[in-house]
Amino acid sequence: MKRSASGEAAGASAKKQKTSPLVAYQQAQEHLRNQTARPGGQTTEQTRLAEDLLSSIAPRLGPILSVPSTLLTTHAKEIELSLRSGVHTSVSWSLNVLTVLSFNAPHHVLLSDHPHLLQALLQVVSVGLEEEMCPVVDYDECLTPAERLLPLLRQPKPGEPQWGVETAAAGPGFLAQTPGWWWEREEGVLAPQPGLGWAFTHACCAGSILRNLAMEPRNLPALTGHAAVEALVHCLAARRTQPCPDTNDLALNALDCLHKITGQQGLLLPALPPQLHSGLLAELCHAMAAHDTPLRVRMSVPGVLHRLAAAADNITPLTHAAGDGKLLMLERLSCLLRTDTAYAQQQVQQEVAGSCGPAGIWAEDMPPKGQLAMALSLQAEALAATTKACAELVKHNEQLRQAVAGNSHLMVSLIQLLLSSHMQYMDAWHSSTKTERLKDGLHRYIYGLFRTALQYSTAVLINVATLPTAQQKLRAHEMQLVELAMAESPQADWVAALLNKVVYASD
Repeated sequence: MKRSASGEAAGASAKKQKTSPLVAYQQAQEHLRNQTARPGGQTTEQTRLAEDLLSSIAPRLGPILSVPSTLLTTHAKEIELSLRSGVHTSVSWSLNVLTVLSFNAPHHVLLSDHPHLLQALLQVVSVGLEEEMCPVVDYDECLTPAERLLPLLRQPKPGEPQWGVETAAAGPGFLAQTPGWWWEREEGVLAPQPGLGWAFTHACCAGSILRNLAMEPRNLPALTGHAAVEALVHCLAARRTQPCPDTNDLALNALDCLHKITGQQGLLLPALPPQLHSGLLAELCHAMAAHDTPLRVRMSVPGVLHRLAAAADNITPLTHAAGDGKLLMLERLSCLLRTDTAYAQQQVQQEVAGSCGPAGIWAEDMPPKGQLAMALSLQAEALAATTKACAELVKHNEQLRQAVAGNSHLMVSLIQLLLSSHMQYMDAWHSSTKTERLKDGLHRYIYGLFRTALQYSTAVLINVATLPTAQQKLRAHEMQLVELAMAESPQADWVAALLNKVVYASD
């Protein structure tokens, strides 16, 4: 950001007092609340004046940055060279353009049409992750690198040509003659500052661009290349070596990208160099560790494992990973199956506080019912994703079935999940919730996820029920399973099917 001398002095003063603009605004807002609560405070002229002043300093995102959908076609070489230049201002300008294009219209950013663009983005990621990830020095200490992705625009100067913006009237791909916005090449979305950490900030932005590009199916073949997979592995490793909100967000983008490029026709582990495919599995397993990893990151890994297991060529590497005592893949899946509501609520509070980047919601704006709904949704998504991954692992391979059946922690977690009262709790929560939006839309969504989790946990147990090691653990809970099968519970039929399988196997 460009600042005048007075602006720099004000910034230095704010830094000296350790009060960010956001904190100052919140303090002013709290003061206004206190004044309004006083007798007669709601009608006084001073309160109205205070509201006007408060409105004038309220944080704003500014006008939306508009980029023509044809800009990459017309300026592809310039964008690629700017990314490779290593100059903060040039890299930021290119990332400005690609951030907007990949988010608004990823079908206009096809890596097959611009083969050198992916290499340039991967170079930005590589350079940023090689940098020592010390705190980013910036005048606006209240902003994280992700929050710096806000447009700082100016209106066109007199005589300057104007960018057009796509409108419905003009039709897709056509630019209407409406006033647009320009951005300074040294400002824009990232607004780089001199100091430490900007290469890493660029890497975070490039990671989000890669994630956006993965949403376009035509980009997936390019993203399954060795160089792209290696960059995604490095993004996961960055979170492991220095966990913080920015690396958590970087890991989430990498996992989203991996989720898209895996599957039956996607990434094949044997086709990767041995060191790369073992490194990928190691980082995936470590990302499920509960010690310092947000639940949002941990629960994204089973989806990747699920899609990897869907390809027959990946079964052998996954079997080796399941039996590796250092990776602890099955144990970490078991820990995810033990996710309870209290832990999910704690994770929601941390997310709102910014554990995975800017949350976009104030903690005080979230009522207890809303926080509980978010926690239940997070818990249900984690359980459903994990049970789906377990079901896919034991679906076709006898060695994986043996590994799951022989893992006491995972078997007990699956049985306890089946015996749980999640769906009954959802019925009680539904009855106590008066908000129709929560009762109808979100309730059905969460209820469906819990139902999916219970169904897949039953499928895993039925798949391994014929194995002696699994029967031993199922027999230990036989009475509880029989009681549940005879009760009027949503999972009674599934439990009965499991018991029939156990009895049949023992005969």
